[in-house]
Amino acid sequence: MTVNATGADKPRVFVLDASPLGAAREALRAGDSRISPAWAALKRAADDALSIGRFSVMDKSATPPSGNMPLCLRGDPGSIVERRPSGS
Repeated sequence: MTVNATGADKPRVFVLDASPLGAAREALRAGDSRISPAWAALKRAADDALSIGRFSVMDKSATPPSGNMPLCLRGDPGSIVERRPSGS
């Protein structure tokens, strides 16, 4: 089977050569002063991102534009329907 992908049909593919990452890690471990500022900035950014909080797809504070808030998100215990296969 032959697939011809052109334009927008082409998949977005990302490839990372890990060897520069390994070299940077070794330079950092060796105390290379060229790497230290970048490492400190990366660590600060990561720590800041971790301090923001945890997020979930269930954290919803606004009604969708359709106005139809799913029943299970309304907080009404009687609105959750248990679905069982027929014949059980």
